[in-house]
Amino acid sequence: MNDGALATVAQVYPVLLLALMWDSRFLRDLRQQSRRPRREDPVHGVLFWTKKRVRIYSLVVASLLIGDTGLAVLELNDQVRRGWVTTALLLAGLALALGTLLTRIVVDVFDATQEDVLDAPHERAVPGALDAGGIQSCGRRWLPAPPDEKQAGNPVRDPPRDA
Repeated sequence: MNDGALATVAQVYPVLLLALMWDSRFLRDLRQQSRRPRREDPVHGVLFWTKKRVRIYSLVVASLLIGDTGLAVLELNDQVRRGWVTTALLLAGLALALGTLLTRIVVDVFDATQEDVLDAPHERAVPGALDAGGIQSCGRRWLPAPPDEKQAGNPVRDPPRDA
């Protein structure tokens, strides 16, 4: 890789990391989802991507992107010898980041455009919203809200007002 490509990689990886982790509300949406395995919840369970697996995969991707950013900076400063191994590592990290980002975009688009299955066909589920019965929506399905949110409201979303 030449200096221009390395400098681009060193600048683009942090932006990809931000897009993958924070900018897309990924962590907030993940916190609200119930991702129990299909054997525990045959109706709403997930086949593979339980919270533990999502946690491991997300941390591995973030660690690899940060490591590749450091490798690109070290290679730019001639601290690491340029060769096919470093180029392969940088390109593999780029492929992993872009593949993960594309997958997340596809999943988010399908989730946003999917018709919700509710009693009233004109209602739409809004992630994190509470309905009159204290049921909290979570993307594709409705989940019961935690007991404290049914009575006192959500302290994060509805902070107490000073009188």
